[in-house]
Amino acid sequence: MKGLKSVIAYVTVTALLFGFVGCSSRRTSRQERESQRDWAGEILETSDDSSSDELEVETDFGTFTINNGWVAVDSQTFGNTYVFSNEEDVDSTNPPNNLTVKYDVNPYSEDQHEDFCTAILQQLPGQAAAYNGTAALTEFGQFGENMCYRFDLDCEDFDIIQWYVVGDYEYVMFGLMIVDEDKADEDDCIQMTEDAVNSFVWNR
Repeated sequence: MKGLKSVIAYVTVTALLFGFVGCSSRRTSRQERESQRDWAGEILETSDDSSSDELEVETDFGTFTINNGWVAVDSQTFGNTYVFSNEEDVDSTNPPNNLTVKYDVNPYSEDQHEDFCTAILQQLPGQAAAYNGTAALTEFGQFGENMCYRFDLDCEDFDIIQWYVVGDYEYVMFGLMIVDEDKADEDDCIQMTEDAVNSFVWNR
């Protein structure tokens, strides 16, 4: 990732694709606005040009681009969570590589992003028993228009890479689950997800 700093900080973690949950009784004006919305889990608008392999996604919380021929998996999209997979793998009987994009709120302001990162690292070890895996905080810094943290999770049966886009008392997690490494290399999944993170713009 251009512009991001690499770090070495290995911890034992659980492979939670849906990411860190930073719940708090503390409310903000943003949270108050979100509590009044109906999170139906719908992608509000997509533009799937047959001449392009890019999918423009617009949600209540922001917009981003998915490329390489990946599409939304409607059957797995719910609440504020969106799932994408290679179009040819959507109906596969084997678990496919997939990308989950999840929005949530937390008790940290945009300027408290280091505390947000620390809170993630504090929660992960306690949930590691269910998964025989390790994880590293591998990169952080300005990515696109946003502050971002990347965590690489190396598990027994799969790998997960999570990018956390930091907002003001909110965040978006882009979680790439890799089940088939050869297919992931073929699809250039990591670059695809980095491009999606880089393209993300908050809907503010």
